[in-house]
Amino acid sequence: MMLKFLEANICITRAEYSRLTNITDRRASSDLQEYLAEGIIRKRGGGRSVVYIKNQ
Repeated sequence: MMLKFLEANICITRAEYSRLTNITDRRASSDLQEYLAEGIIRKRGGGRSVVYIKNQ
């Protein structure tokens, strides 16, 4: 679901991912960390302005 979103959009935030998948913010953060570790996405920015982009 997230990859389809990233095909249509440049980036996704944790809050957008949480709403898209209908999960808690805590679970969304955990999922995004797993995707980062697997190399599926990259993190850009820091603090409150972190966005995630598709790794190419």
